Amino acid sequence: MLDEFGLEEESLAARPVDRARLYEAILTLSAHAAPARARLLRRDFSSALVVFLLVSATAVPGVIPFLLLQDSHLALRVSNTVLILLLFLGGYRWGHYTDVRPWRVGLAVTFLGVAMVLVSVALGG
Repeated sequence: MLDEFGLEEESLAARPVDRARLYEAILTLSAHAAPARARLLRRDFSSALVVFLLVSATAVPGVIPFLLLQDSHLALRVSNTVLILLLFLGGYRWGHYTDVRPWRVGLAVTFLGVAMVLVSVALGG
């Protein structure tokens, strides 16, 4: 019986003999195959450098208040505020690439950041 797309409603089932031949063919091919040698390319090192720079750059705004303020407690709260604002900006920007309104994405990411800060404060941070 065919459905509206012209496909059979029942799933295709291979006979046991055909399935055994398929498994034997796969086993034969895999026995003769040699794995490709893994090696690092220039592209791998440049990608690792870019990831390192991006991770380091995202940490800088959180560190600046500690360099500028004497009171460490105030610096921590200013750092949290700056990073939460950056979470909103990143979420808002990310929202432009999705089918969701940018404000919703920005606020969702911001609430996630606020929740993480509240958990860390509750645990003594």
